[in-house]
Amino acid sequence: MEFVVLFIVNILVFILQSSVVSHFEIMGITANLMLMFVISTAIIKGPGKGLFCGIVMGLLQDFYFCEYVGCNFFIYALIAYIAGTSCKNLVKDNIFLPLICSVASTLIYNVLFYVINVFLKGYIHGEVFLLKIVLPETVCNAIAILFVYFTLLPVYEFLDSRSKKYVNKVV
Repeated sequence: MEFVVLFIVNILVFILQSSVVSHFEIMGITANLMLMFVISTAIIKGPGKGLFCGIVMGLLQDFYFCEYVGCNFFIYALIAYIAGTSCKNLVKDNIFLPLICSVASTLIYNVLFYVINVFLKGYIHGEVFLLKIVLPETVCNAIAILFVYFTLLPVYEFLDSRSKKYVNKVV
């Protein structure tokens, strides 16, 4: 049941990113709400559910935005698994945890996306990509992760407490 809810929330976040968030630009860059959702879910719920969200979100983005299916699928899944496993035993209420994961994940996402596009399309202007896209997007994502993470943290805790009450009543 939890994976069905995560799937539906993934679709809602995707719709929100492609319709509403795309209108809030800073220097032509928007926050990657989908990546921030995947990272937040991986940190809070662990690598399994984070990987599920990464796969769903990557496929949605590949089918909707990209001409090559699998690029975002691979990157989102990899980032979700790394974030989930590296943050599994850390304190979830720490403000620096999502900030560090956001910056690292945004850099990893953009570097991998650039490398894949170099091989597929032949892009070679790395310094322009770094200065005009990666750095502003990293700042936008660092701000966005605070809202996404600290909104999802109490929601996931509430859902976990509800599911534990339900399991105790059934058993």
